[in-house]
Amino acid sequence: MRYDLGAALVGLIVIALGAAFLLDALDVAELRFEIVLPIAAIAVGVAVILSALFRGRDRATEHNTAQ
Repeated sequence: MRYDLGAALVGLIVIALGAAFLLDALDVAELRFEIVLPIAAIAVGVAVILSALFRGRDRATEHNTAQ
């Protein structure tokens, strides 16, 4: 069974953002959008790049084993 690394990373990012918003709502931590949004954008970008890299590696492996 193969796992989609990009989807897993995006899922973790969404969970982290949800936890951060919950902590802000409970006044446990102060959430500042000028910090959160760039970090989220970087994390999503990294997830997309890693997903593309691993997807390319999987296709190359499948192509080599099919021959």
